[in-house]
Amino acid sequence: MDCRINGDFRQSGFGWRKLFGFRKVLRFGKLCRFRQSAERRWQLRRFRTERSIETGMSTASASTESLRLGFLTALHLENRGHVAGLLVTNKYGRPLEFQCTAPVRPNRTQELLYGPTLVPFLLGELLSKTLVERIGVKPHVLLTDRLEMLDARLHVSLPVACFVGKEAAKGSEFDWETLRIGKQSFRLHAEFGDDLKTFEKLAKELATDADLLEPLDRVREALQETMKVAA
Repeated sequence: MDCRINGDFRQSGFGWRKLFGFRKVLRFGKLCRFRQSAERRWQLRRFRTERSIETGMSTASASTESLRLGFLTALHLENRGHVAGLLVTNKYGRPLEFQCTAPVRPNRTQELLYGPTLVPFLLGELLSKTLVERIGVKPHVLLTDRLEMLDARLHVSLPVACFVGKEAAKGSEFDWETLRIGKQSFRLHAEFGDDLKTFEKLAKELATDADLLEPLDRVREALQETMKVAA
C-alpha cells in the first residue's frame, strides 16, 4: 500500500499568537514504512501542525457509496500532548481515508491562561477543525466518543454526534438531543436542532446492530501505532 505523509502548519488567529503560540513537540526524522512528501518539508513552526496519512486506496470508491462516515477521536500522550485522528469510511466500515495530527503540547503559560477551557479548545476547535478541513474524502457526518469534540460542530459545517458513554455521561449544563444509531446512543449538539433529521436518516441506512464504536477503536490504535513510528 502506498502511503504518504504531508506536513502542514498554521498559526493561531489570535493577535497574541507570537507570545503564546503552541509549538510542535516532535522532530520527525526518517519514518519507516512511509514516504515523506517531496513537495513539503517538516519544519518547526508556531501553534499548529498537522500530519495526514492518506491510504493508497482509490478514493473513487467514495463516489460510489452514498454515505460516508467520519470517526473522530483523540488521545493524550504523556509528556507529548494531545493527538487526534479522523477516519472516513463507507457505510460498511471500509476505510476511505485517515488523517491524524502531530501531538500538540501547551506550555505552562498556556495552561494557566486557558485554565479549564484548554482541553475543550484543543479537541473541540483546534485539532478537530484542522482534520475536517484537510481530509480529502469529506464525510457526511462526524461521530466521536470525546465529549469535548462535540463542540467541533460550532466550527465545521458537518453534523456531529457524541457517543453516550461514561465520559460523555459526565454532567453537562446543556440540554442535549439524543438518538440511537445502530447499537449505540449518541448526543447531538443542542444548538443545531436540524442535525437530528440528518442522523435519523443515517440511523435508517445503517443496520440496527451496527457497532459505531469499533471504528473509533481503530482510530485510537492507528494513532498509537503512528506515534510509535514517529518517536
